[in-house]
Amino acid sequence: MTALLLIVSIAGALVAGISVRSRPVLAFGVLFALAAFSRLTVELPPGTMRLEQPAIAAVGLGLAVSGRIRVPSGYERRLVAPIVAGLVVYLACLTLASAFVAPDRIESLRIAAWHALSISGGVAAFLLLRGRAAAVTPWLVGIGLVAAAIGVIVGLLFLVVGNGWTLGIQGTTEGFPRVYAIAWEGNLYASFLGALVPFAFERFRAGPSVLRAAGLFLIAIGFALALTRGAYLGLGVGLAAQFGALIWHGIPWRRLVTPGVVLTACLLCAVPWPNLLLPSRAPVPPTVDATPAPIAPGRSGGEATAVGAASPPPSSGTTPSAAPTPIPSDRAYPDTIRFRLDRIQPALNDLSTSPIIGLGADSFGQRHADPSQGGAPDHLGFLVLAVPYDSGLVGAAGFWVAIAAILWLLLRSLRGPGATPLAAAYLGSIVSLLVAYQATNAIHFAINWLLLGAATALAADSLQAAQTLDVSSGT
Repeated sequence: MTALLLIVSIAGALVAGISVRSRPVLAFGVLFALAAFSRLTVELPPGTMRLEQPAIAAVGLGLAVSGRIRVPSGYERRLVAPIVAGLVVYLACLTLASAFVAPDRIESLRIAAWHALSISGGVAAFLLLRGRAAAVTPWLVGIGLVAAAIGVIVGLLFLVVGNGWTLGIQGTTEGFPRVYAIAWEGNLYASFLGALVPFAFERFRAGPSVLRAAGLFLIAIGFALALTRGAYLGLGVGLAAQFGALIWHGIPWRRLVTPGVVLTACLLCAVPWPNLLLPSRAPVPPTVDATPAPIAPGRSGGEATAVGAASPPPSSGTTPSAAPTPIPSDRAYPDTIRFRLDRIQPALNDLSTSPIIGLGADSFGQRHADPSQGGAPDHLGFLVLAVPYDSGLVGAAGFWVAIAAILWLLLRSLRGPGATPLAAAYLGSIVSLLVAYQATNAIHFAINWLLLGAATALAADSLQAAQTLDVSSGT
């Protein structure tokens, strides 16, 4: 299996690198497809490698060789300067805290390197898609359809085989099975598909057809099979943002009624599918307040490790302190909300010791153990606290300035001469992820930054077109 995944990763890198000059949209599509399979990693002697990482490096090399890395024009510089400055500050604080504050400094630096490589994937996406960002929507929807179809197949196999089928399924020991399919765990699977629903909806709204409605329905089914409350909330807020942005763009609300009814029908009809495909197979044992399969960059056993790095246990000599005592529960779905709330105060106590630059990338688990996972390193599972914990108040300010600047560019690109309704889909997608990640911190995965890079390219194209029209008209 390792050999096969290595071949797939190298082949993807070659295709992406070669396509940079002649078919940049294909290069982006390959990057996005490889990053979507976050569950699949390659175990190499130096450590764990993610499928998309060689492709990001290959695209960077291809951009350099082809001369597509260029200094932006004056207007472009003004557009992207807040984003670049914010991310530089964020990465600088993350790196400094990892090098000088984290208990296991080598491991935190590896995670910081993973962040940097993922963000560089977003930069590559921006450079690839300048002038053609609107063309990637079929890729986004197509990859979402493949991911959703895999989830449905996994569900069907579980329905037939029962608890004997565990591939792509989590929560069977709790009596509450959920699908994670190609993603690291169910939260990520639902968040990923939820971020693609706005694009599937925009495709249907722009050109209604039975086939596109069926595609939207399939993605909705895959999304529902993960049974993730945070992703449900994220999708709801994201779609509200998308509809509001479309109205801001100038589309009369009456023209959104029919597409909205179809979208609502697809989402509602997807709700019963978990009950159909994922029935509980065993009596539910008592559970504890623990998040299922937490995303754990930097854990041993190859779980979502940093760039090419296997994860040793914390080696600083610091003994992780026990997390808050779990409260027994007889409910099928673990009380993951309480699990996260119980970690707020320990995180704030830690952060008070290094509030400026933070405590280092993914270092919460180096200081705290999770008794519900057998004393494994704990995980700080929501973005709004994880970012300042890892990179401090200064780093968090840089991070949110960059995100806010991207969202502001998308809003600006919804009005004016170069306005595009596709910006509403990107806005809804990013908002969906940001809300969903308050229940799981997965910002270090490249898939997020590829979307952010594509969104920035789309906004820059729209605003540059408007600027050109203004200059040519003499205004």
